[in-house]
Amino acid sequence: MDEEKPPWSLDVPLPGSNLSSSLRLLQKAVSDSLTADEWQIIRNAIADLPGLDPSEHPIYSFAAYLISKGEDAQKVFSIIGWGGFEKLVSLILGFLDFKTKVNLRFKTLLGNRREIDILAFRRPVILSIDCKNWLQQNPSTSGLVHASETQYERTLELADVLSDLTYFLPITHWPTARIYPIVISAKGEQVIYHKGTAVVPVRFIKPFVSNIQADDQLHPISWQNIINYEFEF
Repeated sequence: MDEEKPPWSLDVPLPGSNLSSSLRLLQKAVSDSLTADEWQIIRNAIADLPGLDPSEHPIYSFAAYLISKGEDAQKVFSIIGWGGFEKLVSLILGFLDFKTKVNLRFKTLLGNRREIDILAFRRPVILSIDCKNWLQQNPSTSGLVHASETQYERTLELADVLSDLTYFLPITHWPTARIYPIVISAKGEQVIYHKGTAVVPVRFIKPFVSNIQADDQLHPISWQNIINYEFEF
């Protein structure tokens, strides 16, 4: 799969800065120790990012900007942390016209507690995402297999109870959907498939989701809204 330029990549230079010093700006932003001038540099860099209110998520928006400029994603994630990785992925999906729900907790039909890192919605597609901040560039085969199979099983359990959760998700009036179990990794050189589930490096999110419904290597889970399926808008 060919890499595409992220939709927020505007090639806006940071005045008097480079990627190295930009990482220091990001570190200071996370530790809440920026000067007023340094905050202005960040605001200038992210001011025109499409589909985003820069005042809402300035740190994560700046992190997305740095990755789009070529900074190593692992360095960025090491600064903003694990929770930051999930928020960053959620932001990227927001730029791609998905509505997102982060850290969805639910009970299975058997009463077991489960959590999905990110659910993303763009009718008729639902992405069920597990975020993995693997340290190695190419995770082990056993690690990929385990993550893929676990996410597929977790998504099957979600599909069983999803109709009961629609009241606080943006799918209340969706009659049907196709749910795609996905693992998104911080690093990696290519999209890897295992039994219909994909492991997607974060820098490949845009081309991957743009072609998702035509991707015959994926095995989405069909879902019917048993509560509101009769409504069609």
